[in-house]
Amino acid sequence: MHLHDVMYRRRLHAPGLDLHARTRHAEIYRTLRDGQMEIVQFEYNWRWLLNHACLRDVFEFIADKPYRLGKLVGTGLQLHDRWHAELDRFFETNYVLIRTDSPLCALGSTVQFDASNVGISVP
Repeated sequence: MHLHDVMYRRRLHAPGLDLHARTRHAEIYRTLRDGQMEIVQFEYNWRWLLNHACLRDVFEFIADKPYRLGKLVGTGLQLHDRWHAELDRFFETNYVLIRTDSPLCALGSTVQFDASNVGISVP
């Protein structure tokens, strides 16, 4: 199974509509709260600043929900379990929320930041 193959079968994607804006819609909020979507893809970039939003908001939003945050990097997936300031760089990037019980989580590598603020893969 490849992440790319599955993403296009079971995902929620709305270009130009960031996650912060999505959470204002009751139906989408319920879908995420209840873990009904296996994967949710969203774009992250400098435009989030216009909404006074950042990735820390995403971590706060999913704190009590069955999702992990993943960053799409080339053909890989970096999974982040907690917010770190180095994540909020506002570069054009695609992120995903992956339901914690999804087999897709096995396709990624968990990344944590060391004392020098360098992201390293951990087992």
